[in-house]
Parts: sequence; C-alpha cells; structure tokens
Amino acid sequence: MNEHCGEAKPILIDQEILQKAVVEQAPQYQAGSIAKSVGIHFNEVLKLRLEYRNILRIDQLWDFTSLARLDLNSNLIERIEGLDHLTNLTWLNLSFNKIKKIEGLDSLRKLELLNLSNNRISVIENMDKLEKLTNFCIANNLLTQWDNVLYLRKFRNLFTLNLFGNPVSEKDDYRLSIVAYFPNLTCLDYRVLKEETKNEASIKYCHIIEEMRRKELQKQQANDAEQSQRAALQLHT
Repeated sequence: MNEHCGEAKPILIDQEILQKAVVEQAPQYQAGSIAKSVGIHFNEVLKLRLEYRNILRIDQLWDFTSLARLDLNSNLIERIEGLDHLTNLTWLNLSFNKIKKIEGLDSLRKLELLNLSNNRISVIENMDKLEKLTNFCIANNLLTQWDNVLYLRKFRNLFTLNLFGNPVSEKDDYRLSIVAYFPNLTCLDYRVLKEETKNEASIKYCHIIEEMRRKELQKQQANDAEQSQRAALQLHT
C-alpha cells in the first residue's frame, strides 16, 4: 500500500509544514498577503490538505479549531490520534494509510464524511459519537464479519456506504443484504441504488429485518430503563 510514496523518508508534521500548506492552499490572490503577514492564524483555517507527504503521525493540529475539512490521505499514518481539538470537522479523509484500528474520533461529533478506505482495518468500532455521519467509506480493508457491519445500523443519517474490496463484500447476496439492513442508503459501493433493488431486498429479508428491529427495540428499552434507574438513584443520594 502507498507504493506511490516509494522510498521517500517518513516525516512528522511540524509548524513549517503546516504554514506552507496553509499558504499553498489559499486562493492565489490571497497567498502573497498571507505569506507576508506577521503570522498565520491556524484557528481561522477551514480546510487543510496534507495528502501525499509521507506523514507518519497525526500531530501539531490543536490550533486548527475552526477546521471543517481535513485531508490526510495517501500517507504513512498508523494510528488515528491528535484530533481531539478539531471539534468542527465535518470531513475527514484518512484513506490510503496504514491504519489498523478505528479510534480517536470521540470529539468529532459534527463529522459527516469519514473515509478510511485502503487501510488495514478488520473491525468497525469506536464510532458511537459520530451521530451526524452521512458518508462512510471503508473500502479495501480487512472486514470479514457480517455482524460487525451491522454496527453501522445505529447511524440513522447514513446514506452513502462503501464496503467494496473487503472479504465481507464477497458474501452471497451481499448487495441485497446491505440494502435490506440499511433501508436509508441511496448509494452503495460507488453505485446509486435503484428503487427496484430496494423493493426486492425489502421483500426477501422482511422477516429477518422485523426480528432484528424487535430485538433492537427491546435492547433500547432495557438501556432506557437502566438509565432511569441510575438517575433515580442519583437523586436519592
């Protein structure tokens, strides 16, 4: 993976790299004035592109508090970290890296698009806080467990999903299964879903889906009851 990086030496993010990236990505009419200014205000930057730079670690980004889009694709990153202060992110691209585990995303509650394609991830996990997620790309990873894919059912706003190139996508009747379990999807594996496909999936898997919904409802009710009991105990202590 990342063959395009060749034998180039891995680098760490520093202030010089960040300043250069901000100036390079500014509109041409602004670049000169930014370069000449006393200082670059990282906390005002909305988009940052750091792809194809052989970056080894996510670091030095804590001042980019207004950042909405971050592109770190096509690097040598092994861990998702250093993003805690980027609470305004809506777009995060970490595709084509060497990531093995989904982690470090709890602060990104505004995130709408997450691209983890072409990494080494085997489990979908640690995404519970991403309630606004609409686009999730995790193509060409190492996902094998169908039950693990169902973890994504909690994201009610998810309408674009890309699982292409994972072992789980080789499952018999994979496409219809996904469409049935994720009725809100409009696009799967780079292809727009047709209404006929949705209808076919709904009919074929109707009994299985109803049983799953019943179990999910029971689980939710049990969780709600447990939270109510805890709240009541706190009031009396």
